[in-house]
Amino acid sequence: MNFYSGVSTVCYVPVITFICNIKYTDSFYIGTQPITRAQVTGMITAVSKASNRTSIGVDDGTGVITCVYWLNNDDPIFKLGDVIQIIGKLTVFREQIQLTIENYQFVGFNDEILHWLRAADLMEIYSKPVVIKEQIKAALTEPDDDLRIIRDWIKLQHSFEFHQLLQDNSWGMSVATKRKHVKTLQEEGFIYLSNEERDEFTMVDASNLGRDIIEIVQRETMKSGSIGFDLIRYYLKPEFKNVGFKQMNKILDELVRSDQITQISQNKYKAF
Repeated sequence: MNFYSGVSTVCYVPVITFICNIKYTDSFYIGTQPITRAQVTGMITAVSKASNRTSIGVDDGTGVITCVYWLNNDDPIFKLGDVIQIIGKLTVFREQIQLTIENYQFVGFNDEILHWLRAADLMEIYSKPVVIKEQIKAALTEPDDDLRIIRDWIKLQHSFEFHQLLQDNSWGMSVATKRKHVKTLQEEGFIYLSNEERDEFTMVDASNLGRDIIEIVQRETMKSGSIGFDLIRYYLKPEFKNVGFKQMNKILDELVRSDQITQISQNKYKAF
């Protein structure tokens, strides 16, 4: 994206929107905001089946969008005239915007009206100019050497108490600087506070975040057969809420390679 998407509050979440407001140039946008996922609600006006997918046309009164459901062991029944709410990843196929279905539910006309009201209200937010402060730009383009040093030190420790970080005086950093950088790494989702009483932090990796993901996927597989990427993030424990998408995908790939979970389609998982 030609934008600092990392500081956008809506870039990676499903935006509640009218179909007509989804735009595509080099990336997907709603108003001035870059987006990758959307939530739409409308009536099913077309159904087309193939051997590995079902495509449906959804009309919300402002436009029609093709939504694709990749088949696994399930084959949901989509009927003409049903009102459906869909969360999915935006893609382009043959120069047409599409939505790869990650989650869906059949709803009533009252839910469709509620979606309209929320989409209209949120459009005011999406239309505001994006302002990136100079210090944020600098942080995105100029790596902090002190922060890199502490990050590398943590990789060697994996878990540490803050007083252990203070004992290393070779870096010439103040206590305040070290505390600031630990907080930054916590906000980035690189570490989490594993024991508040001891002021102990632990690096986020497959041994902790992976365990939480496995429990979520196993639980949701028993309930509904599978779970999408966004719902996995939604159900994560609070200490993992700041973990970035790149790190999440890396750990999910590790879990799939080790056969602890199975990827059944793009961004959708299950456990046996």
